[in-house]
Amino acid sequence: MMKRSIQTGILLGFLVILCICGFWGSSVRAKANQGVETGNNHNMVVEEEPDPPTVEEMHLQPEDADPVVILTDSVIPDKPVYVGDVPLVMGEVFAGERPYLIGIDPGHLGYTGGEKKYFNTGAVSVYSETVEYEWALEVARCLKDELVGRGYDVYLVRDTNNQEEFPYDYGHRSAAINEVGCDIMLGIHWDSYDDPKVTGYHVIYQYKNDDSYELAERVSENYGKVVKGTIKRRSEPIGRDDLWELNAVTMPGIFVECGFASNLTEAKWLEDADNQKLMAYGIADGIDSYFEYLEEKQGKETKTETKND
Repeated sequence: MMKRSIQTGILLGFLVILCICGFWGSSVRAKANQGVETGNNHNMVVEEEPDPPTVEEMHLQPEDADPVVILTDSVIPDKPVYVGDVPLVMGEVFAGERPYLIGIDPGHLGYTGGEKKYFNTGAVSVYSETVEYEWALEVARCLKDELVGRGYDVYLVRDTNNQEEFPYDYGHRSAAINEVGCDIMLGIHWDSYDDPKVTGYHVIYQYKNDDSYELAERVSENYGKVVKGTIKRRSEPIGRDDLWELNAVTMPGIFVECGFASNLTEAKWLEDADNQKLMAYGIADGIDSYFEYLEEKQGKETKTETKND
């Protein structure tokens, strides 16, 4: 009797083990069927990281808009709106020998309106917590030196980081650039985004302005040559109609978004003094290329007019 009980117990235990193994095997097969087959013929679940947002997505690009144009319902005013009684022209003109005057506006600082009227710092670097308006002035000074060295006249809208010395908004800046009579205008900026993996540079131009696009394309191409291997070109030049300063200036204007301050690698590179000289060199090459294009274009137009006469 006892022998039979032992045999029965062993049989029941064996059946329990078989049930457990069968349940485990079914679970493994179910998980495997959900997996993605890889090169080593094993099945596994792979979670793909989403692609970083494009420039258009970051700026809430309308679905039906051209992929390299950002449109809004903004209205371009006839003239800038002033904030109090301040001098029209600020900054300084540095004289060169060539017949072109380049307007450079280091981004941010100045008046922003409302209770936070002196909080226009721009993006903050994740590398050193440097604010954008301080960094932009350093790059703008490098660009000014490079352009004067090439013989250009340069109008540097801001040459100070002191808020009390520069209580101007973008309306004042664009009015000053117009008053001085610049041939082109460049705003120096860096970008920022919530996702630190987002990287790259891009150039913004005045929507529906062919010369502004030509300037943006040439600056983008030549800037890319000097930052190659470090900061990639994020997109083709972006046409926008919602940026106050670009709307208000009367000459071809662009904003150079040199990279992302929210990305540690790019922020560190952008803050290096030697790299800032490289950036200025690349932007200046783009300006050279633009005026070569413009002179060739004007030469063709002159020849056509002469022929028609």
